[in-house]
Amino acid sequence: MIHSCRASRPWAAREIVESEPGIPVLVDVGNVNQVRLCIHINKVMYTLYMSVTDPMNITEARKQLAAIIDQVRAEHEPIYLTRRGRRVAAVIDADDLAVIIDLAEDMADIRAAEAARTEMELTGEQPIPWEDVKAELGLT
Repeated sequence: MIHSCRASRPWAAREIVESEPGIPVLVDVGNVNQVRLCIHINKVMYTLYMSVTDPMNITEARKQLAAIIDQVRAEHEPIYLTRRGRRVAAVIDADDLAVIIDLAEDMADIRAAEAARTEMELTGEQPIPWEDVKAELGLT
């Protein structure tokens, strides 16, 4: 299975790299930080979603809530809860969720910065010097 990080630049060169043995990742070659972040995100996602325990019915989960919480904290694997045979929720360790949220925010920041660079290239605008920004915000 190849995990893919969405290309922020469709024309960019892409290659398959192995983030760890047996987990190939398709990434943009151009941005080293994005490659590293993609590899880290894929490791986390692979760990969380490829080693998932069997889903549990909500009724059964209510009876075993304390044990479920202990299990996800110890094993760092989410437990999916189902209603009428369909996944409706997941119990996940709070620290694991914080890591996923931080990674998603980092990726959003990287994409926003790349979009800004692309816009600057298309419009010919120049970056605003840091000293000007600090002065405008009253930080000097």
